[in-house]
Amino acid sequence: MTLALAALVSLSFALFSFKGLVAAVGLSAAAWFEFRGYAKLRRLDPQGVTILTRNQVGLTVLIVGYCLWCLADAWFGPDPYEKVVSLRPELAQPLEPYAGIFRQMVVMIYVIVLAVSLPVQALVIRYYATRRGNFRAYLDQTPGWVLRWNRAELKGEVGEESEFRP
Repeated sequence: MTLALAALVSLSFALFSFKGLVAAVGLSAAAWFEFRGYAKLRRLDPQGVTILTRNQVGLTVLIVGYCLWCLADAWFGPDPYEKVVSLRPELAQPLEPYAGIFRQMVVMIYVIVLAVSLPVQALVIRYYATRRGNFRAYLDQTPGWVLRWNRAELKGEVGEESEFRP
């Protein structure tokens, strides 16, 4: 759900920049795969874990690519301060004290995003990858009637009087 909200927010930036459009499309794809993986997990399909693991790898590639793109744009492209002031002249005065270091500030922001997101994403990927074996073991070692009950419960089909008994 969080990725879908992030995609929706980034879609608003897509109106103003190509980078925003790329981010919105990438986040939308990641949200779709997240929902797909979650749906498979709810059906107790082990493929869901694989989808979620690969989705995190794809999301990491998207984050790294976007940050590197923004870093290159900030470092080698036009001065970010001049770009902001040309779009919003009313910001010239409040941002003027930072004009000399604006480029370095933008670079620092994306370096921090990379420095924080890479280890976090690596841990999330590792978590999902290690769940694959646990999920498979659960499916292999759990009695069939329990799995049927789990599936029925996840669908909302289990009530007070249930047919599921050992």
